[in-house]
Amino acid sequence: MNRRTVLVVVFAGVATLGLGAYFGRVRPIQLGMKQVGNLVHMRGYVAALDDFREAHGRYPQTLKEASADTKLPQGERFVGGLDLWGHPVLYRSDGSTYLLVSFGRDGQPDGSDYAAMRAVGRLDNSPCGNPDADIIFTESGELRTCGK
Repeated sequence: MNRRTVLVVVFAGVATLGLGAYFGRVRPIQLGMKQVGNLVHMRGYVAALDDFREAHGRYPQTLKEASADTKLPQGERFVGGLDLWGHPVLYRSDGSTYLLVSFGRDGQPDGSDYAAMRAVGRLDNSPCGNPDADIIFTESGELRTCGK
């Protein structure tokens, strides 16, 4: 083999190892951190909803209505009903109850029966492992914070 061929083979091997390390180790950690950040972001919406209810005696009809009343720490702001993945957040309210859902990284519902989860009212805090999982809150608390 000539020197050029050897360099190409070595470069290809190093690139393969690097990509394997990235997708095998680094990328899952990045996704996990973003998933946790999204949970914290969604809890911010919950706090705004609770503050609104305390001030007005009802839950707001829209997240925008809640965020208009919310005083956030310096430099923080609500992102108009989006989760940290950049997808619209599902929010429904009849004034006395609400449903708040982030559909995760893929932005698609995962098939959960939200009404049944609300009836049980128990937190499903399965291990996080799927960044596409829905994060679900109601007026009675967290129904799922991660995991499918």
